[in-house]
Amino acid sequence: MQPHIVDVREEVQHMAMLVNELLAFTKAGLRPRDAQLATITLAPLVQRVLAREDQNQRVSITLDPSLTVLADAELLERALANLIRNARRYAPSGPITLTARTFDGTVKLNLSDEGPGVPSEALNRLGEPFYRPDAARSNEAGGTGLGLAIVRAALIACQGTATFQNRNPNGFIAELTLRVG
Repeated sequence: MQPHIVDVREEVQHMAMLVNELLAFTKAGLRPRDAQLATITLAPLVQRVLAREDQNQRVSITLDPSLTVLADAELLERALANLIRNARRYAPSGPITLTARTFDGTVKLNLSDEGPGVPSEALNRLGEPFYRPDAARSNEAGGTGLGLAIVRAALIACQGTATFQNRNPNGFIAELTLRVG
């Protein structure tokens, strides 16, 4: 009887995770006028996300402590958390770097890793709901295909953009662009 209880508990946890991701995706997909945009100082927001998502302190940060963006704090935290979880999952060793710089009235946040990247033919589809670049990935190893969709929807709701590309010779980089706050 015990193995069945463990199986049921794992299934319930998996379903709870999926429901939470669906709720986050739905909230992130709100029309821009529904997002609560405000001037946010990036450094404390990044520190909150890292405290939850990077207990092993793998992410190195290059960020001006006074840098501000115009965003919905909850949506931006969700987007960064998803990117950090992805980097930890797909690049389990090697550095993960978060940098921020201003450029022409915007702030560009780059999260990069030295993992395997994604197949080049999949890059244009990243951010589509339920899309996973490798069909062989299981839900346990590859998630639900909502993480990057949440990132993209959250940035759109914050009137920003999210782009994804491979690094040379290996790795992945996500660039979030928001207006300076």
